[in-house]
Amino acid sequence: MLKNTNTLEEFKALDKAALFSECVGQLWEDVMSGRAINEPHRLSRFLLISFADLKKYKFTYWFAFPALQPAEPHKLNKLSRIGDVYSQEVISSLYETHKRFGNHGYFIAKVRSDRVTLGKLSDWDTWDGETSAITIGFPDPSGLPDAAGWPVRNLLALLAQNWNVHRVTVICLREDLNKGIADSLILDINISQFSGSPPKAVGWEKNASGKLGPRISDLAPLMDPTQLANTAVDLNLKLMRWRIMPELNLEKIASTKCLMLGAGTLGSFIVINAALGFDTFLVMRHGILSDGRTPDAQTNLGNVKLGCYYCNDVVAPGDSLKDRTLDQQCTVTRPGIAAIASSIAVELLVNILNHPDGILAAPPADPSPPSSTPIPLGVMPHQVRGFLTHFSNLLVVGQQYDKCTACSTKRLVGLTDMHREADLADVEWDDEEDL
Repeated sequence: MLKNTNTLEEFKALDKAALFSECVGQLWEDVMSGRAINEPHRLSRFLLISFADLKKYKFTYWFAFPALQPAEPHKLNKLSRIGDVYSQEVISSLYETHKRFGNHGYFIAKVRSDRVTLGKLSDWDTWDGETSAITIGFPDPSGLPDAAGWPVRNLLALLAQNWNVHRVTVICLREDLNKGIADSLILDINISQFSGSPPKAVGWEKNASGKLGPRISDLAPLMDPTQLANTAVDLNLKLMRWRIMPELNLEKIASTKCLMLGAGTLGSFIVINAALGFDTFLVMRHGILSDGRTPDAQTNLGNVKLGCYYCNDVVAPGDSLKDRTLDQQCTVTRPGIAAIASSIAVELLVNILNHPDGILAAPPADPSPPSSTPIPLGVMPHQVRGFLTHFSNLLVVGQQYDKCTACSTKRLVGLTDMHREADLADVEWDDEEDL
């Protein structure tokens, strides 16, 4: 029986006792009606309640394997290893015969001096032999050296209720690829009677803490595309440092957090932006406010104050969607240009993080720097302007504009003065009727 819920709250609110009782009732009905004789898999009923968080790839679940309890505990007269009871010829015969027996689960066994004959539970009434001293077997899922698996409990209930068996020998068949069935157990059991309809049952599985409760399986590391991508990138970077660049600072890269915005990058110190045209692009790092007020890369830049995007763009910031038709509101670019620009922006950030001077690193004075550089990851450009028409990139250094509306320290005063002058201006407007 499987019961899946849509929410974790619904999972917690399930009437677990009622579901378990329903499953036990079905098991007992299969035993009493005899359906389990022809269909032994009915003795192995289970209950699974679950909640699947498919967005986070987390699965909360709880298994129950109902095992019927007698009024008094069954008496285990003797527990032996199979090698202490049967000869090697009998063990080999049992192993080979069971392989040919098929997937019938429980079986009846007739053991002779040198060979074993197997039959299905449905052959009980026609079995040639003394059924009061019959031997029953089943594939045992348990790995404990002194206890049989839970399916034997329901088998004993079937024997007691249908054939009134009071004592039985049970073969707990345990197969190993290397040792065959040498770890199998032989049980001599006195079967107690069952009371109640249905009788009491146990079977809820314990969690990893050894308490009765659900388990949680987090498959995100194996299924989440984001985590898989992060793992692949992390492995690639580790191989890069191991094989090529021992100086690569992976810890600093891993601890860096990026805020990606479509527009508006004021307030950051490391700021990198990418601008796209039809077949051109611009990737640049912004100048920083090293003393809290002025963009200055100190002596590393030779007193050159690096500008921001708005210092170097010929179009002042404005509403690019206002008063434009629908076709004009769409930026048309060549298919690969966005990927090229964004990848260069990522590489520029990694260069900044691994450069000893960080964001204060000086850009190359020569637009065509030499192939060998003193820094492992290469030069630290201010701007990279790409042209797909020629499949070439140009390194540019742009100085700060002292009246830039975005980064100039004079911008507030300048704008205030401009607004004040506009408000105070004595302008005479002609009436429309006079035109």
